[in-house]
Amino acid sequence: MTENTIHSQFGEITFDCIDSIPNDALLDELVNLSMSLFENKPNHEYFSALKHKHALMLLARNSDNILIACKIGYQYSDDVFYSWIGGVHPKFREHGIAQYLMHMQHEWCLNHHYRLIRTKTLINNSIMYAINVKNGFSVIGNDVSGKHGPKLIYSKLLSSNPEDQI
Repeated sequence: MTENTIHSQFGEITFDCIDSIPNDALLDELVNLSMSLFENKPNHEYFSALKHKHALMLLARNSDNILIACKIGYQYSDDVFYSWIGGVHPKFREHGIAQYLMHMQHEWCLNHHYRLIRTKTLINNSIMYAINVKNGFSVIGNDVSGKHGPKLIYSKLLSSNPEDQI
């Protein structure tokens, strides 16, 4: 994968769209951010898996250049993108950051000829359920194989024509 970084600004928040292999400094930042996001905290090894995937990392930084949010996914197959992990630091929630990151991800996927986006969330994650349904995802099944509990599986058909959306 080639280095491709796109920057945009939303108020005092800067967004980066990176579709290259992450360096160790970025992996460290992701681990630090995850400490405030997840009950089952991903470690450096967890994020190192990105070094072996065709990954897309969408990052949000505050005015002090501190990572405050991320949305990360990767190519699952030729036309399916898997939205893997993401979240917004609690101090920066309810400002539209998660919605903006999702919009960026879907636009990038459309521009890179993906047909579907898939994702999973823990069944009890009502916040992610709401944002996924609001953004056109449908629940297509469940996964009980994970060590952290059962998950809902979501899918969204991508199209540049709004009438084709599920």
